[in-house]
Amino acid sequence: MNVIENALSAGENLNKLSFWKGLILQEIKEFNRAIAAYSKGIRDDKQFYFYIANCYRLMGKAEEALQTFDKATKENPETSFFQYHKSNYLREIGRHLEAIVVMDQLLENSSNRTDYLFHKANSLRALEKHNEAIQAMNIAIHYDASSDLFKEHKNLSIKLIKVSKKN
Repeated sequence: MNVIENALSAGENLNKLSFWKGLILQEIKEFNRAIAAYSKGIRDDKQFYFYIANCYRLMGKAEEALQTFDKATKENPETSFFQYHKSNYLREIGRHLEAIVVMDQLLENSSNRTDYLFHKANSLRALEKHNEAIQAMNIAIHYDASSDLFKEHKNLSIKLIKVSKKN
């Protein structure tokens, strides 16, 4: 079933219809209309905040996207989903210090989440805080010693320290 057929078959399901209408509008770059469509689904499904934030992201409206993540988090304090995606977006726009703050908040509740540690280490590396990035990767490796990715990123930070000492 293609996207249009899914949207047309939504019937009485307002959230399904809001999602597909928003997605179609988003795909044709009618972002404001997509936001309006997604907004209709928020009452029953807070996931729609993510779609709205993504529209703002695609429009290059960073502050609006971040405010949408904050509003979603305020309405859903028990979930880390919105904070996680906010941190990803902060890294995407080069605001690594803010991304680290969000990741640290997430790690307070889930210290063994290797994906949080990995993303934190990436921001630390971008800020040339290689020793701290290595520490984050060491913790991730502690929880998942089989991950070659974590070891590779730790080794990258070690190499970058050596390069910066030469310069």
